[in-house]
Amino acid sequence: MRPGAPLLTATVLARNHVRFVEICLASVRPFADEIVVIDLDSTDGTGMAARAAGARVVRGMDAADIAGARNRGLDEARGGRMSGG
Repeated sequence: MRPGAPLLTATVLARNHVRFVEICLASVRPFADEIVVIDLDSTDGTGMAARAAGARVVRGMDAADIAGARNRGLDEARGGRMSGG
């Protein structure tokens, strides 16, 4: 790992969860140095809310390809990973 790189990255898949994304990210913030949200084509502002909560947001993943989205999140992680599911 490079010096200064995050130690732990949390990856989160989200689609149309603007009401819940802020509280979700707040719950992992104490444990993660970096949070990456994979926004699965949300139409309700989920990505903007995640970005406002301090996450790095990756858009454009198809909601039907959950495995691909999860793998993309892992590819985007700069640190070690904590991943649910």
